[in-house]
Amino acid sequence: MKIISKKDAVRILIILAILVILVWILDPTPLVKWRTEKHAKALYSSRYTENYPWHWKVFSDMGKLIERKHHEIARSILDSAYMDKSNDYRLNSTGLDILLDISANILRSLPMNSVLVIDQIDDIHPFWFVQIAEGIRPDVILLNREFWNVPQYRKFLWNNSAIEDVISKNEFIGNDNNIAKILRRLSQKFPLFFTCKDCNIIELSENSLYRMPIIGYMYIPKKVSDTSVAELKYTMLFAQNWNLVCENPPIDDKQMYYNTKSSELAYILSDVANDLIKTGQDSLAHNILEKFDKWMSWEPYYLVMRADIARKLGDDPKLWFGKAQNWLDNNKNHWNYSIIRTYYDSVKSVLDTSTMPQSSGKSESKQSHRKNIRRRK
Repeated sequence: MKIISKKDAVRILIILAILVILVWILDPTPLVKWRTEKHAKALYSSRYTENYPWHWKVFSDMGKLIERKHHEIARSILDSAYMDKSNDYRLNSTGLDILLDISANILRSLPMNSVLVIDQIDDIHPFWFVQIAEGIRPDVILLNREFWNVPQYRKFLWNNSAIEDVISKNEFIGNDNNIAKILRRLSQKFPLFFTCKDCNIIELSENSLYRMPIIGYMYIPKKVSDTSVAELKYTMLFAQNWNLVCENPPIDDKQMYYNTKSSELAYILSDVANDLIKTGQDSLAHNILEKFDKWMSWEPYYLVMRADIARKLGDDPKLWFGKAQNWLDNNKNHWNYSIIRTYYDSVKSVLDTSTMPQSSGKSESKQSHRKNIRRRK
């Protein structure tokens, strides 16, 4: 006995297919989620890392999820990818929050229509999330060196940036290796930045590269004064907000400390403050320190640095040395204790030797001066 005819079965299948299509049209979230999870494999799996378009398509997919009010789904997929990354990039959800926040701060601090050159593939992923998926600073051109020889990447870059303003499509997409030419052409119209601590930027003159508070360098073709550079650093740094790092201090987790780029923050801040002091802009140095001191109290390395900066500003370094000493007293088993201890002792020794002889010398000078006065009388 037939339950259903073949013709009726076909009709039912057609109706189900139409219903599925309608559901996808009305709410394509399941399909987008599946596609995002698929493309996300390129972020962490060695089997898929050479599926180059997936590296940027996944963030476009995440952006579509966010547009549909599913930010938590996009973040959960990114969280899973970072949990499976290699040790040099692996992070839990809290660590990823910090990395994304620092990346967003870097983008926000850049001048309009800047170019940000990033060396490694993994290093561009957090920037792509905050820019492509979350829509932060879409005017910034993100250029990745490791992707450069991939034609699909240059096509993607061309279609999603303002590069057409300075170079033709055929010249840009057809240029397989000469990134130096592209960088020089871009520098004629856009501010050029490089995110690297120890850059090997062979394409541009070393004399035109200036350390900037974005964990990297800026290319400035024309010679500028030290004062102007210090003021630019101040402006870029003052635009940043490190409150999230303060709320989730990563110092107790070595991997999180380095993988979130939090290890660079103390140096960035002290670098800017020292440049302002060297160029006679103590008031700006005080301003930047007043804003960031509250966010850096978790970092023992910064506490020692801050003591030295206080001395240069004519302030008493004892407060900061006291905080550093308190950290040392309470963290003798900490993974970074020996480094902080050595640094603390060396800076304190320098400060002691730089202040004691000066006061002694002034005293001797005054006594000698009094003796000379008596002789003249």
